[in-house]
Amino acid sequence: MHIDVVLAVVGGLGVIVAAISSAMRRLPLSEPLLGLVAGVLLGPQLLDALPIAPVTVEHGLFHELARVLLAVSVMAVALRYPIAALRRHRRALAVLLLVVMPSMAAISTGLGWAVAGLPLATALLFGAAICPTDPVLASSVVTGDLAERDLPARDRQLLSLESGANDGLALPLVVAAIAVAGPLSAGAAVSESLWQVLGALVAGALLGAIG
Repeated sequence: MHIDVVLAVVGGLGVIVAAISSAMRRLPLSEPLLGLVAGVLLGPQLLDALPIAPVTVEHGLFHELARVLLAVSVMAVALRYPIAALRRHRRALAVLLLVVMPSMAAISTGLGWAVAGLPLATALLFGAAICPTDPVLASSVVTGDLAERDLPARDRQLLSLESGANDGLALPLVVAAIAVAGPLSAGAAVSESLWQVLGALVAGALLGAIG
């Protein structure tokens, strides 16, 4: 798939979303849903405007696009709420991140193993991958006139903060699932998790202090 085609489609979709954003805020229609519909229409199953290779064949482009999108989304959450909001909700946020998220990972793992018939290692990876709240989807839920009218400010802040923090904290669950599958040893999984999570916290704190 040519990168210029992808950039043209993404840019065009961004212009469309920006042009109709005010109207979208009043409708049960979100930016991720619009992107999904556009992907289905332009994909190989319908119009075939985007010659998308299967992920099992070529995943590099999707990987990099997902990383950029995730970084922008998490940064948007960080800029939306000051550190004071994090302090106000620290107890509820700790429960969501340290109790609810691992519980959802365990439930999803059990369903994947018992219902879908996945192998245990695959079920663990499945549960760890889907348990974090997506910051892109959360942003579309907590912003706009409908959200401000129907959702209390505390709930909107909590959902945004949790969605911004849980991707990094879910990494140890993903690494643990990979360790169970075999490619990583237990020691390597622990060191990788500590480096990725604690290293990111230290780097973020230093950059925040400098800025």
